[in-house]
Amino acid sequence: MRAQIHAKGIPRMIADALRQFFSGSSAEEAAQQQREALVDLLLWMMYVDKRLDLSERELIDAEMDQLPWTAVMPLDQYIRTSLVRARAAISEEYMARKYLGEIKDRLATPEMRQEAFTLCKRLAEVDGDLAEDESDFLQTLRLVFGLR
Repeated sequence: MRAQIHAKGIPRMIADALRQFFSGSSAEEAAQQQREALVDLLLWMMYVDKRLDLSERELIDAEMDQLPWTAVMPLDQYIRTSLVRARAAISEEYMARKYLGEIKDRLATPEMRQEAFTLCKRLAEVDGDLAEDESDFLQTLRLVFGLR
């Protein structure tokens, strides 16, 4: 079953990207709020097409459990609340602007915002097909994050 889930690529890519983002010296530099912002953004990117496969969710839960996580709220619970926020942001433009502004503020440096954008772009392209919703979301990220 696990090999079948991994074949989808998307959740595995999120877990691998997060491990890379927070490994080594980045683990000391990245505050918990930045970890949370990146998790929020990647889950939102994954859900922007309004689909989240159960097997993807199970793998996210399993893989993200291995991340450096120092919050009082356990990561699996944080993922559930993050998905609720992502769904609200997708359904209401006001919520999307507010939520994206909060994420931007938690990704404190231009370098972190660039790295988060790059990870979102990789995630959107992992299936070889960049959907219109994904493209629009990436463009919004680029503008809000002040990226070129």
